[in-house]
Amino acid sequence: MTVRFSPVVTAQQRGRDDAFSVRALDLAGFGPVHSPVVVFDDFRVHGRPFPPHPHAGFAAVTYVFPDSDGALRSRDSLGNDFVVGPGGLVWTQAGRGVIHHEVPAGTRALHGLQLFVNARASNKLNPPKTLKLPGGVAPEWTSEAGDLVRVVVGSFRDLQSSLITDEAFTLLDVELRRDLAFHLPSDDVAIVYVVQGELDVASDADERHLSVGQSIALHGTGGSVHVAAKAPARFIVASAPALDEPIIVDGPFIMNDAAQIEAAVARYRAGGMGRLDPLSSDTRNAFEQRHQHERARGMDVSNAYDTPLSQRPSRLWRIALWLVQIMLATFFGSSGLAKLLVAPADLVTMGLNYAEDIPRGLLLFIGAAEVAGAAGLILPGLLRLVPGMTLAAAAGFAVLQSCAICLHVMREEFGVVPFNIVLLALAVLVAWGRTTQAPFEPR
Repeated sequence: MTVRFSPVVTAQQRGRDDAFSVRALDLAGFGPVHSPVVVFDDFRVHGRPFPPHPHAGFAAVTYVFPDSDGALRSRDSLGNDFVVGPGGLVWTQAGRGVIHHEVPAGTRALHGLQLFVNARASNKLNPPKTLKLPGGVAPEWTSEAGDLVRVVVGSFRDLQSSLITDEAFTLLDVELRRDLAFHLPSDDVAIVYVVQGELDVASDADERHLSVGQSIALHGTGGSVHVAAKAPARFIVASAPALDEPIIVDGPFIMNDAAQIEAAVARYRAGGMGRLDPLSSDTRNAFEQRHQHERARGMDVSNAYDTPLSQRPSRLWRIALWLVQIMLATFFGSSGLAKLLVAPADLVTMGLNYAEDIPRGLLLFIGAAEVAGAAGLILPGLLRLVPGMTLAAAAGFAVLQSCAICLHVMREEFGVVPFNIVLLALAVLVAWGRTTQAPFEPR
């Protein structure tokens, strides 16, 4: 039996403001360990930057650290509305889909751990349910040296948490004074994350030194893991059987394939996940703060938490608009370069009959405008900077094609007018689509 260690991953600090800050783990840094945990955030929140949002296909888990000044209020579309204090946990098994809302209860800041735990394919469409563990009731194991293990979910030694989940999972909150050994079952994956202090983690096959905000994943055929601290330390163990199944994370949904994602979106839009009104004191400012945090993490999954799915772009719209933008950018970019680099007489032989009939300066201006517009169709979306430039570029091409149609009609060049009409329609489609159907989100 062997326990292997992943590379050390250091949590990234995001959102250093009064409303929300988080130390977020980039779990991809562990390598292909197949942990069902897909989000691991050590967060602090004040106020209400979490509007109601849907989930499906996984469990959204919030653990309130015992040192938290504030408690957690959890509401959902199943009719639940309750508060758990420090040391408590809310486990929302989203299944087919549920809308929930979690905020600090009262005015004190909340310190917690947010996990997203992927569900197995056989459980993704189960009816949703919400489980809670009140603060102060998790069983605690202690050693003579003063080490303490709080068994929040699952079991440790002879202790068992009262919160029972559909799939095997263990969540331990450990306050370490000296050392501790625990057993990793065969084919389980355990994430060890340091909340406070420093740790030395060792198995028969490997060892690592961890400091605050650092984490490793333990995996292999099972065995004993030894953890030691020279000074008081605190760490989390999140352990579960490995889950090696296809996974697609799209907005607030985690599924096995694209068809399941689209079905979840359809259920939400049809009201199949219920309804949950925002609290009266929720503000647009808090909404925007949440968006800024998620964009900083670079995760599509959380960008969509706060966006009603009736307003989310479908995959088809995103693909279709990008194809049209690329096609228009290719055409106008090459056309603009030709106007800038090719002599007017040669342009006439290439089919641009009016090239010698308008001032050279105007021809160069049109060419430069076409090149700039081509860049405006592509770069803002790729870089997620100044998304309004794409709308301006599309609108500019629509105006340009309207002028081109008038020019060709005046010159009785009716054969090219249908082509200009198609370009006009495509430019209008991009402007409309990026305004209403699939707008770009800025960084």
